[in-house]
Amino acid sequence: MNYSRWIDQGLKKPGKSGSELGRLLNLTRDKISKMRSGARQPRAEEIPLIEQYLDEPAPHHKRIADAPSSARAKSKAMRALEELDAPKAGAGFFEEVVALKADEDFGGLKAGANQGLWRVWSRALELAGYLPGDAVLVDSTVAPTAGDAVCVQIFDDKTGAYRTRLRLYQPPHVVTSTMDRKVQAEPVVVDNDRVWIWGTVIRSVRKRRG
Repeated sequence: MNYSRWIDQGLKKPGKSGSELGRLLNLTRDKISKMRSGARQPRAEEIPLIEQYLDEPAPHHKRIADAPSSARAKSKAMRALEELDAPKAGAGFFEEVVALKADEDFGGLKAGANQGLWRVWSRALELAGYLPGDAVLVDSTVAPTAGDAVCVQIFDDKTGAYRTRLRLYQPPHVVTSTMDRKVQAEPVVVDNDRVWIWGTVIRSVRKRRG
């Protein structure tokens, strides 16, 4: 996805300037100019800051907001703090991660500003230490580095909606880490269009079983 038109139009609004955006992102004037022209694409961690400064959602967020109601219903996993129904036991983990209620406390974890609390229902990152039943606290303002666990949005052609997945970030890809062939997936490139990172896992909790 090309963000140049979004950024260029946003910076033409009264009170907005490339120099102020550059200071916010810690980028040179040349790099801001390249983003406006399309010669440079914003990084995943820069997009939320640009949205905040321009007071305008990024194109991939706007596309979901403008989608038909049926498509929006299928993409509930995008809304980190919205309650979703947990998958039933033995259902094959249709949703790999499920958002908990905004005010829900899970083993001492509770989502704050710009954070989401998810329950893991997949073995996709079992070798990284994340098992079904765990809860993960994800922060959308923390830029991921290589090896971090991230909540990522991956577009599903079959449903026409984004699905939330728990993956390891291995730039420029996100990957699974599991021995379970049923949930193993090919590495996919984070292109900030069909695949984009919602946030980085900063904590996790596993409740003891009685």
